[in-house]
This record gives sequence, C-alpha cells and structure tokens, in this order.
Amino acid sequence: MLRCGDGVTVLAVTGDDCFLIREYKHAIAAHLLQLPSGSVDPGETPLQAAQRELLEEAGLTSALWTGLGVVHPYPTNVAAQVHLFVASDAHPTRTPEPGVDLHRMPTAEVRALVVTNQITHAASLVCLLTHLYAPGGR
Repeated sequence: MLRCGDGVTVLAVTGDDCFLIREYKHAIAAHLLQLPSGSVDPGETPLQAAQRELLEEAGLTSALWTGLGVVHPYPTNVAAQVHLFVASDAHPTRTPEPGVDLHRMPTAEVRALVVTNQITHAASLVCLLTHLYAPGGR
C-alpha cells in the first residue's frame, strides 16, 4: 500500500461557464484537460489548499466555496483522498502558472467533453459529474 497526502480538485464556475485547464502530465506523456488540482500541504485545510491551487494553477479566485465531498482515487493501493470543491463566481486575478492553459467553456461543452471521454482525470470527472448532474445542477 502506498501512503500519500490528500489532494484537492476545484471546479471554478461563473454563470453558466466552467473553467478547465490543459497541462502536460509527465507520467503519461500527454496533455490533459482537467480541473485545477493539487496536494494539501502540511498545516493547510483542504479548503485552503483548494483556494491556493485555484489561484496558482488557473489565476482564479472566488469568495463562494462549496464542498462536494471526497473521492478515493485508488483505494486498494493508495491511502489518500481528494477533496472536491466548487468555486462559484470565479474571476481571474492573475495569469495562470507557466505551462497551464486556462479554458472557459459553456457547461454544455463541458458535458460533451465528459461523455466523449476527452476529460480523463478521475477527480475532475467526479467533481464535474457531482456538480453538473446533481438535482438542480447546471
């Protein structure tokens, strides 16, 4: 069993639009379209980590945060969980970190990317599905 720290994944939304990032992932030698994600640092709460990751990776901030629960990425082999959040009324405050492309997309386009397997990052999928397909979701 592998033990690693917890992580976060953030769905930033504004109106009917969602923000996704495209970033190169060395482990799979490919660019992925996903939600901003990262580790919870020692001494941070998951919410603090989510706020930091959204700003660092995407250059976005939000004052309205909702927790969506957790996902266990590989519970047979990895002792970790990823905390899922929605950041509502997100807005840019700086440029995304180098190597990250920020994409603002209508919800209908994001749904199409999900069902055509163009988003394969597991925590991003769970976060998107939990938010977009929940009763009263977008």
